[in-house]
Amino acid sequence: MNEPKIDKTEIMLLNSLQLNCRRGLQDVADTIGSSASSLWRRLKNLEQTGIIERYSILINHRKLGIKETVFLRVRLDRHEEENIKKFTALVKKSEFILECYATTGDYDYLLKIIAVDIRQFHRFLEDTLLKQDYIRNTNTLIILDSLKENTPISVDILNM
Repeated sequence: MNEPKIDKTEIMLLNSLQLNCRRGLQDVADTIGSSASSLWRRLKNLEQTGIIERYSILINHRKLGIKETVFLRVRLDRHEEENIKKFTALVKKSEFILECYATTGDYDYLLKIIAVDIRQFHRFLEDTLLKQDYIRNTNTLIILDSLKENTPISVDILNM
């Protein structure tokens, strides 16, 4: 599949929007030396090609009282299509699971999970995940501190 090509102006547009997507297009245009109408066309193209998937806000979950972040490695019992479908459905519907990655190594998946406290995480683990007959085992990594989290991607690496 051919990846869409983006130019220097689009890289600056993406960097600007990642930092503040509520910033006015005219303000962005003035900053990067382009016209607002040109940026609007580029923005629509970035949306249509799927480079921009959606716009969102970044919430500091700790300030809301959601104190725990946990990485959980999961190994499935058998890699049958039905088990993978069931696991995928469980992951997609869970409000606790922020991210899920299929991985190499001893475990099949890596989950990023948030919870109000460790007891809530434990209940989720026991009552939801470990009750699934297709999950062989899990390995929990409790996050003590976050040094870098929810950061925008550096689109500039495309030029390196």
